[in-house]
Amino acid sequence: MDICYMCGRPLSDDGKSGTVQRHKEHIIHNGIYGRLKSTTILCAKCGNAYSKEDSNFVNLFGGFLETLHDYLYKRDHGKDKRKRLRAYFYPNSENELDNKEEVEFCAGKVYTLTPYYEVFEENKEIQIVAHKDRLPHFEKVLLKEHPEYAEYKRILIDDISDLGQIGIFFSENNSDFNTIFKKGMIKIATEYALSQGIERKDLNETLLVHEDNSASVILDRAMLVPCTPYSGIGLIVDLVEDIINPNFPSHVLRLYSEINQFGRYLICYIDLFSTFRYYVVLNRNYAGSDIDVYYSQRLIMDTTEDGQYINPAYDLELANKFFCGNMYSMISDYVNKRSLPELCFYMATTESLISRVIQEEGLEQVVRELIDFFNIKNYCKSVSFHYDDAEPSIVSKFQMCLKGFKDNIENIRECTMFKFHQLNRFCWNVDRFKSQ
Repeated sequence: MDICYMCGRPLSDDGKSGTVQRHKEHIIHNGIYGRLKSTTILCAKCGNAYSKEDSNFVNLFGGFLETLHDYLYKRDHGKDKRKRLRAYFYPNSENELDNKEEVEFCAGKVYTLTPYYEVFEENKEIQIVAHKDRLPHFEKVLLKEHPEYAEYKRILIDDISDLGQIGIFFSENNSDFNTIFKKGMIKIATEYALSQGIERKDLNETLLVHEDNSASVILDRAMLVPCTPYSGIGLIVDLVEDIINPNFPSHVLRLYSEINQFGRYLICYIDLFSTFRYYVVLNRNYAGSDIDVYYSQRLIMDTTEDGQYINPAYDLELANKFFCGNMYSMISDYVNKRSLPELCFYMATTESLISRVIQEEGLEQVVRELIDFFNIKNYCKSVSFHYDDAEPSIVSKFQMCLKGFKDNIENIRECTMFKFHQLNRFCWNVDRFKSQ
């Protein structure tokens, strides 16, 4: 019988006879448009108890969700309300980064938090700046305090987005950011494993089962390892992913067991928005059956030629093959024409990297690595190194990333920041990417 992994009680449809009512749990949060669900892991009461933590996690990604709002597939349930987000506004000026104010951002508009006005005596004009809901009242109070302005032309401004640049908060002013992020990632990994039949006792890095059969999340013990590229092809793919991958941005999960130098591990790979990529270690001494399952879904709406919406969930293996073909075409165009797609981020860096990798490894070797990189057997699991015609030695990608996490944290920061800025650029230029 299915049990709730938190309270440990049997699940049923009606919650009667000593059972608790089953809950339709989103493995990837509904708030970030996740579609993968399970009714076999959590009860309604425990699911509702998670609502605040889930909301805190979803809110971390508010800036991306808000800028992509009109392009996303609909959520499974709930209203897709536009949210007011806090941001910094940098007015257009020579020293624009030296001067900023805190504002609200919503539906592409920027609203000042504190109403203000500016008088232009030479034109007998007054510019009044306030949120649209406050403009009438602020104008009325201003004229009451300064009746001499009654004859001035009044220019009412609610949206100041054209007057400068905006930076939406991500981790800014959130002292609990790391804890919230880690809790959310652990929850996704744990629930995906449970939904695939892994028992609670085999998740001893993220779940502690108590004597009364209830369980709690082990936040301090659980290990999150950033997934970053460790080959020339990996770096090139990361640089151009938003251009070449038609499924960008996506959510991807992969649950698998592996034997490495540390032991037999159970690992969940999580990729949110094709940007936030982490391994979550669920067990360091896994004794269960071998497992390798994955799930992938795109976030940006797409339709067929006859206008039917394409299912957001897609076949990761087929997508990788298509992506590989696009990468091969791009590298071929660069070799033959020295041309790259116009929207490439860091164009000079990408050109330099492609040239260096081809020069050092040879084009044939690069193609072999490209094929290995997109082989579903190796995706996020292994790194293949070829030396001449020798058989490739397969090294666990997790091992490589763990070593990098311990030895070279600055490189990891640089890679993760690049992916963050890549997603950010995509969000603000989604129209251009969709039309390419």
